Amino acid sequence: LAAWDDLQTERPGVPLLDALRAGEALLVLRDYKDRKRRKDATAPRVILITPRLGRLLARIMPASPTPGQRIFVNAEAQPWTRNAVRCLMRRLRSRLGFERDKHGETICAYTFRHSTATNAAANGITDRLLADLLGHVETRTTRRYQHLCVGHLRAALDRLRREREKGHPAPPRRELPPSPEALGDAADPDHAG
Repeated sequence: LAAWDDLQTERPGVPLLDALRAGEALLVLRDYKDRKRRKDATAPRVILITPRLGRLLARIMPASPTPGQRIFVNAEAQPWTRNAVRCLMRRLRSRLGFERDKHGETICAYTFRHSTATNAAANGITDRLLADLLGHVETRTTRRYQHLCVGHLRAALDRLRREREKGHPAPPRRELPPSPEALGDAADPDHAG
């Protein structure tokens, strides 16, 4: 997981706390999942820090972090583990009364990535750009994160119609993965009834 010295500013000379608060900071990871699958396995993974996350990080940042000091730690100052995050999500689901759906799916930390990917795709972010933002090597992986429904597709069609009415050329056609909601359970062999 990320350490404080993995944070950098986008613009040289800007103090890190100022960059965090302005949403102009980056998390530069040199060791991360699937690094070896990349074309350049030595290239770092760069994650943009949003202003909201930046403000949170600025609030919790120690005055003088030590090299390698992890950002997210537990009450004993030990770095969070993947298992600790899973256990936290399980406690939150229980506290909030979230049950598994009819397919046995439940809310987990990755649910937020899927929701973000779906919203980004529904708002016109291209698969290649979304793949880079999510840290995916292949756009094929990104497509699995997108769960577009008929409403998303209708909104895209309406945007396209409005752009044509304004005299703007239509954007290039883009293949969208079929939506599980649009296809229903019959299209999903893992959930055949």
